[in-house]
Amino acid sequence: MTIFETDIQKKHIYPFLYGISKVVDECKLQIRRDCIFVKERDPANVCEINTRLPVLLEIDRLYVTDEPIVFGLDIEKYIKIFTDDDNITDDSVFKITLLDPVDGDSPQLSTVIYNRDIEQVRYTHNTMRIESLRKCLRKSDKSINLVNLVSKLPVEITMPLRFLLRGVKAVERVGSDHVYIGVDFDTQESASVLFIRSFDSPDIATTQIKTSLLPGFNNRVSRHVIVNSLYSIEYLSDIIKGFSEYGIDKNIRLNLGNNMPLIISTVDDISPELSVALAPRVE
Repeated sequence: MTIFETDIQKKHIYPFLYGISKVVDECKLQIRRDCIFVKERDPANVCEINTRLPVLLEIDRLYVTDEPIVFGLDIEKYIKIFTDDDNITDDSVFKITLLDPVDGDSPQLSTVIYNRDIEQVRYTHNTMRIESLRKCLRKSDKSINLVNLVSKLPVEITMPLRFLLRGVKAVERVGSDHVYIGVDFDTQESASVLFIRSFDSPDIATTQIKTSLLPGFNNRVSRHVIVNSLYSIEYLSDIIKGFSEYGIDKNIRLNLGNNMPLIISTVDDISPELSVALAPRVE
């Protein structure tokens, strides 16, 4: 029996899966009436991902329940079908179907790929029982409420992803393991400045951008202060890679504070929606 079925192009589903794969290698997928939703934390509890992929479900073939359909998936294994075939393009169509289990007690995920050169290629994956996922992935009660957290963070910045990428790469070049990200409201030019600087060598690797030149900047703090937090360069680099599939010139939103998580989110009605919270390293 078909539990749900949808057709979707690679250019929509691959960024969704790729963003997840940069945080966890297995996850719970929630099939809702209007989307596929994932909310997970990495094994070290350093960052959490929230992502939502709108889909068109064939309602007449959808097993209707009051609660979302939830199953586990090995993202690291599943995402290979989107990259290992040179015939697949951004416009290739994927028919994704969740089927009742044939053997065992977990549903089967059928993926059929249609493109111009080959009529179709079919893959079948066994999904994972929720009980078999890592313990940290099952404790949703301790997950972060990003909406509440954003309201507590004093600074919100909108900027192209390439600005953040450039600053982080500059820090990586000097071999630093951690990076400060913040805003200096007390500069000699009397202008607020976003800075991305190395923890070990701030005088060697620092990127500064006047906030007046950014697409969006809001703050709830008084002037003449510095708001910043320290983050793992390894985690931040992986998160940026996850957002890079949307395009490095696309705008992202940063929410940050003093010794507070950094929240990076898509903006401008980008689909799928993606938000990642990265915990700070508190000295």
